Amino acid sequence: MDKNFKPTWLYIKQHNQTGLKYFGKTIGDPNSYRGSGVYWNRHLAKHGEDVTTIWSQLFIDKEELIKFAVEFSLQNKIVELKEWANLIIENGETGGDNPYSYTPESRKKQSAAKKGRIVTEETRAKLSMANKGKIRTAEQNLQNSLRQKGQPGQTGSINGMFGKTPWNKGIKTGTPEKAPWNKGIKTGPNPKKSHPAWNKKVPKE
Repeated sequence: MDKNFKPTWLYIKQHNQTGLKYFGKTIGDPNSYRGSGVYWNRHLAKHGEDVTTIWSQLFIDKEELIKFAVEFSLQNKIVELKEWANLIIENGETGGDNPYSYTPESRKKQSAAKKGRIVTEETRAKLSMANKGKIRTAEQNLQNSLRQKGQPGQTGSINGMFGKTPWNKGIKTGTPEKAPWNKGIKTGPNPKKSHPAWNKKVPKE
């Protein structure tokens, strides 16, 4: 058993006006916890926080928590269906108020859970809505611009060579120019031309 694991609640919240649902987790009170989903919080900002916690369950074993969360996410298609506000599969670890969010272990499990999943138009619409209003830095805008042009967007600090001296700095590249084959060879007058009759026509017999 993981000694660092804290008892965690899984819960389902539903907006009383729109019917939208959100599946999440918290180590606090699931009834008072609002939820951390980006799409979910934008929905609350637009339609108000008239929400009910329609289900919750406490887990004291980490593996049971992860197994239940991932299976529920996949079986109920919480990412694909528009009735759910979730943008990613809930695994009981990632995001929210968990102090161990985005550990290497949780990233691997998240990646494994996503394999083979088809991104539907509903999912794309939710992602688009969640990204609206986000403030992007000048560097992020440049990255997007380069990607759209089909160029690698590895500029600035995200470039692995940022701040490093290129290995070929100061080294001239390209094919060296070849010297003419007769460079340095002195040539004299054509001996045929020095003959007095060199350009005289030979009489026909």
